[in-house]
Amino acid sequence: MKYKEAVEFYIEHCDRQRRLSVHTIRSYSTVLRKFGEYVEREFIVDELEGVSRNIVRKYLGYLNDNFAPGTARHHFTVVRGFFSYMEEIEYINESPYNKVHARIKEPKKLPKTLSLEDVNKILVAAYSCDPGVWNGSDGMEEMIHYRDCLVLEFLFNTGLRVQELCNLQFKDFDISTGTIYVFGKGSKERKCYITEQAIFDVYKKYTELRNICMKRIGKKHRFIFVNRFGKQMSAQTARLMIEKYVKIADIKKKVTPHVFRHTFASLLLEEGVDLKHIQCYLGHSTIATTQIYLHISDENAKEVLRNKHPRAALGPEGFGSV
Repeated sequence: MKYKEAVEFYIEHCDRQRRLSVHTIRSYSTVLRKFGEYVEREFIVDELEGVSRNIVRKYLGYLNDNFAPGTARHHFTVVRGFFSYMEEIEYINESPYNKVHARIKEPKKLPKTLSLEDVNKILVAAYSCDPGVWNGSDGMEEMIHYRDCLVLEFLFNTGLRVQELCNLQFKDFDISTGTIYVFGKGSKERKCYITEQAIFDVYKKYTELRNICMKRIGKKHRFIFVNRFGKQMSAQTARLMIEKYVKIADIKKKVTPHVFRHTFASLLLEEGVDLKHIQCYLGHSTIATTQIYLHISDENAKEVLRNKHPRAALGPEGFGSV
C-alpha cells in the first residue's frame, strides 16, 4: 500500500472516528507529509511496508539535528501513532517503531508570565486606544475596539486557550451567571467564570455593536468574536491584536495569548488559590500538568524568607552580644 494512501485513511479516521480538532488534524497531516517526503527523499521509499526500523532510527537522528526538542518529540510521537494504528488494523505486520525509543532531551521551561502591572498596562493601552475609522464604515472600528478589550479581559480572567476563545458561541456564555462552558482539548467540557461587572458592561456594548455591524454587512453566525469582515475571529487575529497593544504599552517581552493563560494561573496561585481549583479552570487532565505553576522568582523567594522565616522572631542578637 502506498504511504500517502495510508496517511489519507488515517487522517479520515482521526476526523470521523476520533473526532480530533481541526487544528490537531492539520498538525498530524503536516507531520505525516513531511515524514513521507523525508523517507522518499533519503531512502526512495513510498510504500508503507518499506519503512523499516532502521529508517525510523535515522529519522530520529534527523529530528534531533534539525528541530527543537519539543517539535522533534511531537513529530516522532505523531508518526509512531500512525504506524501503531496501521499495525492495529493489520495494514502492516509490525510497526517499525516497535523497540525504538525516542532519546530526545526536552529542557524544562518555566512558563512565561506577566506581572499584574504589565497586564494593567496592556488593558489601559486597549481601553484608551482611539478606535478611528476604517474604510468609512460607520461603527465597525468601534465594534473592533470593544472586541479587543473584551478578548483581553476574557483571556486574563478565564485562562482560556486562544482557540477556545475564538470558538466561543453565544450559547456557551450564560451571562446571567457569568459561566462560560468551554469545550477544550479532547472535547472535554469545563467551566470558566466572569465575575467583574465592568467586563459584563464591555460584553453588552460589544454585542450591541456586533449585531448592528453584522446586520449592516449581511452576516449572521453563532460565534461571539468576529473580525471586521464579519467572520469568526481567528487565533492569528488575536495574536496580532495582542502584539499591537503590547507595543503601545511599551512592554518589551514577547506576549502571546498563552502568556495570559500562564499569568492567570500564576497570579491565582500567588493569591493562595488551591492548585486543584486552578487545574479545573485550565482544564488540565492531571494535577502534574498544573504543578508547573509552582514556581516563584528569586526575588519572591527571598521576600518569603525575609518575612516568614522564624529567625526573625528571635530578635537582633548577634556575635556582639555574646
